[in-house]
Amino acid sequence: MAHELGHKWFGNLVTCFWWSNLWLNESFASFFEYFGAHNADPSLELADQFVVDYVHSALNWDAAAGATPMNWTSVIDNDSVSAHFSTTSYAKGASVLRMLEHFVGERTFRNALRYYLRDNAYQLGTPEKLYDAFRQATSEDLSYTQTYPGIEIGELFDSWVQNGGSPVVNVDVNMNTGVITLSQERFLISTPATPLAPQQWQIPISWTHSGNLDFTNTKPALVLTDTATIQNAAGHNFVILNIAQSGLYRVNYDDHNWEMIASYLRGSNRQRIHKLNRAQIVNDVLHFLRADKISITRAFDVLSFLEHETDYYVWAGALGQIDWLRRRLEHLPAAHAQFDTYLLSLMDTAIGHLGYNEGASDSTSTILNRMQILNYACNLGHAGCVSDSLNKWRNHRADDSILVPVNLRRYVYCVGIREGDATDYEFLYAKYNASQNTADMVVILRALGCTKDETLLNHYLGQSMHNDRVRIHDKTNAFSYALQGNRENLPIVLSFLYANYNEIRETYGGSARLTIAINALATYLTDFTLISELELGASFGAAINVVNSAISNLAWGNRLAPEIYEYLLERNSAVTVAAPILLLFAALAARFLH
Repeated sequence: MAHELGHKWFGNLVTCFWWSNLWLNESFASFFEYFGAHNADPSLELADQFVVDYVHSALNWDAAAGATPMNWTSVIDNDSVSAHFSTTSYAKGASVLRMLEHFVGERTFRNALRYYLRDNAYQLGTPEKLYDAFRQATSEDLSYTQTYPGIEIGELFDSWVQNGGSPVVNVDVNMNTGVITLSQERFLISTPATPLAPQQWQIPISWTHSGNLDFTNTKPALVLTDTATIQNAAGHNFVILNIAQSGLYRVNYDDHNWEMIASYLRGSNRQRIHKLNRAQIVNDVLHFLRADKISITRAFDVLSFLEHETDYYVWAGALGQIDWLRRRLEHLPAAHAQFDTYLLSLMDTAIGHLGYNEGASDSTSTILNRMQILNYACNLGHAGCVSDSLNKWRNHRADDSILVPVNLRRYVYCVGIREGDATDYEFLYAKYNASQNTADMVVILRALGCTKDETLLNHYLGQSMHNDRVRIHDKTNAFSYALQGNRENLPIVLSFLYANYNEIRETYGGSARLTIAINALATYLTDFTLISELELGASFGAAINVVNSAISNLAWGNRLAPEIYEYLLERNSAVTVAAPILLLFAALAARFLH
């Protein structure tokens, strides 16, 4: 609702001159979707959720070599117009606006928006008109002109609008002199076949150091245009850039700085590092691991603090990329088993902290955290999570008036269907057909895809096409739903796709939606045999991209699996040995005290 209200001003009162500037409509609406609603009800924590929802998704999207600029001049026909309704125009644009608000300050930011709307009411908006509004607002702000002499706000803004992708800031700290050297480059998750032209952004840099950790002031200390140096006090253990991840960039530190950060995060004062910075650290490290910009040992060393972490935002920053890594190992049973053991050990503290039942005073982030942690833990086969979910499911089956709490239904329903039989499936499918609640219908549809029974899964996929109650975008998601809850469903899903391709394309209303559905399968293709079957048996162009992506993913896993396996084997063995020793000490201590 807040998003659409934002369009009353950005999109209606002033609308973009052409679709290439779609971000002038959608970025502002997306910005107010979170921050407008946050002002109305701060308990929803939407200002913080913005980072893990929008900033992280924008950075992930921008990591591809083909990521387009916010101002995309190639918008010339219906297909390119539709393509520009993307993460770039929504999440990235809104993230750039948030960065600018932290850069110029809330008052000056609001003044700039007022000038833009006032001067262009009932007219067409352009980036240059918006830059002019920011020029006027910053010229009236003495603090801005004194802090950033020589920084022309329009040029800074335009560097983010015209450049595709997003940067990574590389940080090297000389511990002897205290000099911090900064450089920038475009972050790419993989090296493109054809090298890209060099790019530069004007990057607002905020930072703090371990001598005086301060995450309250997000106002940037400088703007990085190429390279820069900062004088820090010699001997400070580490520095952290991008306070509260207010800027749209990743940060990669030298190995010693990473080591010091990792050590601090494992200590009892880890919460002195802002939760959004802890979220950025894990998200960045996992992306750097994918891009071969950090060693496996260093990456897992940094991530090790997660075994003590209970915060929603940190786990939200971690789980998506952890799942990507887990999928890369699925075709390698030994490494995959060690990785699952590792993940379950990391999650134990969070699971114990959250519990399996909701509390009356739970905050929004606690509710969200329980949902994401237990959903993932149940999918990993965590014994306590599966057992509790089955109890809730069977109580509901036995007495329909004993409801599963709304926020727990996604994983409880999934476990009930995955561990159940045809009667469980039919019970939930009947609830789907009887439901008048759209959100609950989506939860049920996801859960039905968790079935392990081939006959029931084919029924599910068929009904996703033929049941008129299934909305078109939910039809598109059905293939992913069938794999999210049970990865072993992949051969059945692919067989259904082969056998019904033409009907599926017609049901989806053409190839575009089907291509989205097929592309979503790429990350689940973890077997060379299945990839070969798709390559040989599919008569549709979208399969080519899926095959290439899947082969690349498998190659990554094969290349790094031996080192990951050795690291995790040693780590998991140490944990296994340490646990009974700790129990022995506890028993001896109890006896002594008694």
